[in-house]
Amino acid sequence: LDPLRAIPIGLDDNGDEVATSFYGQSILIGGNPGSGKSVAMRVILAGLAASRNVCLVGIDPKHAELSMWRPRFSRLVLGNEVEPTVTLLNELLTEVQRRAEYLATTHTATLQPTSTNPWIVLVIDEWAELGAAGDVKQRAHIDGLLRRYVSLGRAVGCTALFCAQRPTSDSINVGTRAL
Repeated sequence: LDPLRAIPIGLDDNGDEVATSFYGQSILIGGNPGSGKSVAMRVILAGLAASRNVCLVGIDPKHAELSMWRPRFSRLVLGNEVEPTVTLLNELLTEVQRRAEYLATTHTATLQPTSTNPWIVLVIDEWAELGAAGDVKQRAHIDGLLRRYVSLGRAVGCTALFCAQRPTSDSINVGTRAL
């Protein structure tokens, strides 16, 4: 399926399908436990997983929600350890930079998904737990890497899907959340 197509996400009050295209957009799904965050994430993941030229990369601090999608993920970090999280985010930033350099040679503003440059979607199940095993400095480093990925990635086909129980300023980075 075309990754630029609208992905069905539910029904409206009249029972008509609601669908939207997410390419070029990062998504934050927030809410209380039991409010449907995981269901919403799975609906979006199903649409993305069925698309060609989409590369799913994930971080699942709780080892719970993304494990069932493991075969579809190109890379999946389970747990909230600092080292694998930092390694993955650095690799993603290297790819963002490579794509930006490529885009500069094409004289265009955005990169469309292809087999060579697929749409990369970083999925994080519980954002507030990201790097929780680390100290304050390590968590700040992870927040900075994530903010750079979200800030720089959109034009080159690198976006994110975040889930958080409390997407407030005391639990997640405000700068990244605003992006």
